[in-house]
Amino acid sequence: MFLGDAGSLMIGFTLGWYAIDLTQGPGRTFPPIAALSINSARWLPTYRALIEEGAPFPPIQGAVDQPRIRKEAAGFASTGA
Repeated sequence: MFLGDAGSLMIGFTLGWYAIDLTQGPGRTFPPIAALSINSARWLPTYRALIEEGAPFPPIQGAVDQPRIRKEAAGFASTGA
């Protein structure tokens, strides 16, 4: 199902709201570290894939900026703004 920017923003806001609401105050349901664990569990596969596989978007060999990168790798200085 496509949610778009507004839908994903609303889901993130709702998860954050419930995480704060359930872990703070006198009638808290569970400890704050539990909310961090639950919210971070959905990002662990992404981090693991980045560590094991490297960059998600490898450089394209025919891209316009490739000659500049090759010159910098060869030891020539870059004239940046």
